[in-house]
Amino acid sequence: MTVALEMTEGEIRLESGALQAVITQQGGSIRELVFGDQPIFVPAGGPHQSVGCFPLLPFGNRLEGNAFSLNGQSFHLEPNMPPEPLYRHGDGWLGWWEIAEQRADRLVLTFRYQARTASPYAYSARQEISVGDDTLTVRLSLRSEAEVCLPFGLGLHPFFIRTPQTQLQTAAQLFWHERDDHLPSHAMKVPKEWNFETLRALPDAWANNALQGWSGHARVIWPERALAAEIMSEDFRILMLYMPTARTDFFCLEPMTHLPNGHHLPNLGELKLLSPGQELSAVMRIKLSRY
Repeated sequence: MTVALEMTEGEIRLESGALQAVITQQGGSIRELVFGDQPIFVPAGGPHQSVGCFPLLPFGNRLEGNAFSLNGQSFHLEPNMPPEPLYRHGDGWLGWWEIAEQRADRLVLTFRYQARTASPYAYSARQEISVGDDTLTVRLSLRSEAEVCLPFGLGLHPFFIRTPQTQLQTAAQLFWHERDDHLPSHAMKVPKEWNFETLRALPDAWANNALQGWSGHARVIWPERALAAEIMSEDFRILMLYMPTARTDFFCLEPMTHLPNGHHLPNLGELKLLSPGQELSAVMRIKLSRY
C-alpha cells in the first residue's frame, strides 16, 4: 500500500515506486518521507518543528560565543533562532530555496546567502533530492562567495521515527562528550553504552554526541515494522547522535563533514577552509527495505 501525501503551497512531492518524499522550499527541507505506508521521518525539526530533515550550511550545530578567529582576524555572527543564545545550524534551514529543476523523482533547489552584519559568510548552495530504487539521495553543495577565506562545513539533520524496539548498527573511532551548553568537550574511545558496532537497541538515555571517524554506514532496524534503513555516505565522516528524553518518538543521525563548534577545535574540527570561488559537496543515501 502506498499513501498519498498531502501538500501545501511551496511544497513538491517526489515519487518512485513505494518511496515518496514531500519537499518544502522553506528551509530546503524534507517534510515527510514515506516507504509504502510506513513513515520514515518524524516532522519534528526546523524552526517550527514541522519537517523531517533539513540541510546544515555553511556549517552545522552551535558556534561558541558566536565568534571565532582565523589568520589574525576576528569574525562575529548573531544568534539566528532567539531565544537560543548561540548561532545554530547555519542559514539554509531558515531560508527560501528556489526550484532550479523538477521532475517526478528528482528536484534541484538553490539558495544564496549574502554577507551582512549578522555573519561574514556568503555563499551559493545547491541541493539535489531524488528518489529511486527504494533510495533517497541528497546531494548538497556550496560555493564560497565570501570576501576572505573562511571555514565551511555541510550536514543533514534527519529525524528518524523511533519505536520501542528500534535498533542501530554503526561504527566510529571516537566519541565526543557533551558540555552543559550542548557543545563538545573532549573525545575518547567509544564507551560500551554507545558502541553500536553490533546491532543493538537504542538506550533509554539522553544523547547529543558526535561520533568522529564514522564508517560512513549505519543500519537502522524497526522490528515491529519489518523495516530497515541503510544510511550511507563516503563524504560525511562525523555522525551526530541526538536522542532527547522529552520525546521518544524520534532520534537523529546527522551526517556532518565536521565536528560541532569546529571553529574552536584543533584542525578546525575538520571544517574546510574555502577561498572565494572554492566549493564543497557531500552526498547521503538512505535505502529502505522490508525484511
